[in-house]
Amino acid sequence: MRRYLVRQGNTGRGWLVWDRVRRGPAVVDGREVTRLSRENAYAAVALLDGPRLDGKKMPVPTAWQVIYSGIIVDCRDEQDAKSLAQELVRKGFRVRLKRQ
Repeated sequence: MRRYLVRQGNTGRGWLVWDRVRRGPAVVDGREVTRLSRENAYAAVALLDGPRLDGKKMPVPTAWQVIYSGIIVDCRDEQDAKSLAQELVRKGFRVRLKRQ
């Protein structure tokens, strides 16, 4: 039985790589492998199941940061960052988004 499989996200926002051992989304370098295109999700499964190839990077969404009042908040993706930024703007903070 294979450890990793591709599943559609429960919110309908992209695809994810499911880890049967963890019983949750696969984690690579501390980040969940979620919100991917279907093709990238299958590529991630191939890289996770197969031998590690030098030069091949895992297709994970880019991390974003929200910066306000001298505080830096790490977000998992662009949508998460924008959602947080909108909430902070409503509360009257000046906000800046930054892609890592």
